[in-house]
Amino acid sequence: MSSYSIAYLGDKQTPDKIMQLSKMLRYVIYETNVEFIELSKEINYLNYYIDFQKFKIEKNQSIEFTYESCNQNLKIAPLILLPFLENSFKHSQIATEKNAWIKMDLKSKGGIVYFSLSNTISNKTAPDILNNKGIGLENIKKRLDLIYPNRYDLAIHAKDIYQVQLTIHDHDGE
Repeated sequence: MSSYSIAYLGDKQTPDKIMQLSKMLRYVIYETNVEFIELSKEINYLNYYIDFQKFKIEKNQSIEFTYESCNQNLKIAPLILLPFLENSFKHSQIATEKNAWIKMDLKSKGGIVYFSLSNTISNKTAPDILNNKGIGLENIKKRLDLIYPNRYDLAIHAKDIYQVQLTIHDHDGE
């Protein structure tokens, strides 16, 4: 169901979700025009994104995001993790697939950031994923190269499940 349909039908959560969407837009427009931003702000944005996606999903799905083991004062390039999360919602088809799931974990140690994400792969999107079609990943790799030259490792595996592991080394966005 679309956000418009939910609002039109008068869902009780609609005003809260509109406020949340407003916060998301404010963040993207006003706070991400810097080179680096506190990890806590990125975590908040990712949580808002997940919550908003859950609102659009009619059934309860398994979506996990853990970040307890990270220094939230560390700085990171704004919106650098979002494309991976967007892809996980798209390619898992979590809104329609019965047993779909998404798991995301964010950690840090010293100045190193560890990000991992895994999700199911829908039969509808498997050919595109397995053939590595799409410009999203190429764009994020180019962005990582520009912001973190020779200071990141990115591993992506797609077979039965889709897995992303990103490590940003010697982070100097302090």
